Amino acid sequence: MSQSPRRAPWVVPTLLVLLIGLPILEVWLLIRVGQAIGGLNVLAILIVEALFGGWLMRREGSRAWQALLEAVRRNPDNAWEDRPGNLRHGKQR
Repeated sequence: MSQSPRRAPWVVPTLLVLLIGLPILEVWLLIRVGQAIGGLNVLAILIVEALFGGWLMRREGSRAWQALLEAVRRNPDNAWEDRPGNLRHGKQR
């Protein structure tokens, strides 16, 4: 049996600190900014930011999908390479 690769001993604790600490920092920062400029202003900024993020994800996702379709159209045999994580399309080998 092969051994699984060993992680550095600091990786898991660091990830845990980040996963717990960053959301707490974000909430604290939102509260501080809300105290400085007002809660409604912060809410408006968050709504605009969410709308912009949704628009951007839709636009870039559409571009990536169109690029994939173009690659399949240009060369259907090689567009889907047989690698782990890739979809298989068409002929089975």
